[in-house]
Amino acid sequence: VTNDRTFSATTPKVGLDWKINDDTFAYASFSRGFKAGGYNGLAVFNATAFRAVYEPQEVDAIEVGLKADWADGRVRTNFAVFNNDISGLQQTSAVGTGSFAVQNVGDATVRGIEAELTWLPMAGLRLYTNLGYSDAKYDRLLPTSRAFAFGATDLPLLPDLTHQLGFSYERPVGN
Repeated sequence: VTNDRTFSATTPKVGLDWKINDDTFAYASFSRGFKAGGYNGLAVFNATAFRAVYEPQEVDAIEVGLKADWADGRVRTNFAVFNNDISGLQQTSAVGTGSFAVQNVGDATVRGIEAELTWLPMAGLRLYTNLGYSDAKYDRLLPTSRAFAFGATDLPLLPDLTHQLGFSYERPVGN
C-alpha cells in the first residue's frame, strides 16, 4: 500500500488574564487544537480499512475561569466553564476480527463546568476535592461511521459527572 498524504494546520491560542487582586485571577481563552489524519496500520486483517485514510480532527475550545486563594493562601478555589466544538472527530472501531481502524465519525460538542477546592489545614497536609460535569453529544454522524450504524448519541468514555476526593501528607524524614 502506498499512501502519500500530509496534514497540517494553524493552531492559534488567544487568552485574556485579569489579576483582580493579589488573591484572585480570572481568565478567558480560545484555542484551536489539531490531531493529524493518518493511516490504519492496525487493520491488517481488513484490506479496505488498511488502505483507508482518515482525515484530521480539529477542536475549537473556549474556556472561562476564576482562581482564588482565601484564608491567607490556605484555601484555593478554581472554577471553569468550557465549550469544545469538534469537527472531523476521530474514533477507533473494530472492523472485523483482530482489526481496528480509526475513522472520522462526524462532529461533536463537549461543554461543561469544573470546580476544585484545596485546603491546607496544617503544615504538610493537603486536602482536595474536585467536581466536573460535562455534556458530550454528537452533532452530526457520518452515515459510513460505526457510531451511526449503532445509533450512538453520546460520546463514549466520557462520563457526565466526575469527582475526586483526596489528600496528601508530607513530612520531613531528616538526614
